[in-house]
Amino acid sequence: MIRILLEIFKRYSATQKKIITLVLAGVLVAALGMKFIVFSDLNEIRQTKLAIQAELIRKNSLLRGVPAQAQIEAQKAGLSKSKQPDWMTDAVRQAAEQSGLVLISVSPRNPVKKEFFEEFSLLVEAQGGYHQTGKFVAYLENHTPSIIIKHLRLERNSSKDSDRRLKVVCHLTAYYEILAGVT
Repeated sequence: MIRILLEIFKRYSATQKKIITLVLAGVLVAALGMKFIVFSDLNEIRQTKLAIQAELIRKNSLLRGVPAQAQIEAQKAGLSKSKQPDWMTDAVRQAAEQSGLVLISVSPRNPVKKEFFEEFSLLVEAQGGYHQTGKFVAYLENHTPSIIIKHLRLERNSSKDSDRRLKVVCHLTAYYEILAGVT
C-alpha cells in the first residue's frame, strides 16, 4: 500500500508535493489538537462529577448516626411549604443569575401526586460554561427547600474549538407534603 502511494506521489511536481505535505501536516496537527481539547473537556467533566459524588457521600455520612425521627424531621425541612411551584422557578432564575448561566427556557411539568407527597418538576434549558454549570448545580443542591436534580445533560453548542459554551438541559424536582385528609 505504501509503495503504491509513493509511486503516485512521485508523479507530482516539487511544488505539488510541498502543498500535499503541508495539507497532510495541517490535518495531522488539527486531529491531535482536537484530541487534546476533547480529552481536557472530558477530564473537567469527570472532576466535576467526582466532586458532586464526594459531596453526596459526605451528606449521606452525616445522617448515618442520626436517629430515624431526626432524619424524618431533617427531610421534612427540605420540603416545600407552598403548594405552588413558583418558588422553584424563582430559585432556578436566581441560581442562573448568580452562576452566570443564561436561561433559554424553564418549563413547569404537571404536579404528580404520590402517597404522601406531591412532586413538582421543571425542565430547564440553559447555556454557559462548565464552571458556570457547576455553580448552578451547587446553588440548587444547597437550596432550601430542597431541589433535586433528577437528570443533567451537557451538550456542546457547536463543533468550533473556540466555542466553550454548553447547552445544559436538566430535570428538577421538589416535593410538597400532603397532610393526611387534606388535598
